[in-house]
Amino acid sequence: MEIPSMSNDWAEVLQDAFSRKADVIPPGYKTVKEIAKEQNMSKEHVSRIVTKLVKIGKLEMKKFRSEVSGVDNGNVKRRPYFRLHPYYRIIKNPIPKKFRACP
Repeated sequence: MEIPSMSNDWAEVLQDAFSRKADVIPPGYKTVKEIAKEQNMSKEHVSRIVTKLVKIGKLEMKKFRSEVSGVDNGNVKRRPYFRLHPYYRIIKNPIPKKFRACP
């Protein structure tokens, strides 16, 4: 049985997914750390509030790939790597609860 070759579209998508590049963060998206610093609050407190606001539909959360710099642990320097980090943005006109797909 012959395996069909992938189209160029699939090859590009897969190549992009495994590339070692950070995602471009769209304007308006911020991390919990950035929000906490702006509002002069602790990250833990902001995290709890943000979680509730996402649940009720006033904030949107998306994960973007960003680079985490290497950590120097004395003798061993770890090379930089990529990780998905949650970013949040305010939804200007939230969808009423009765029209949302999830409770």
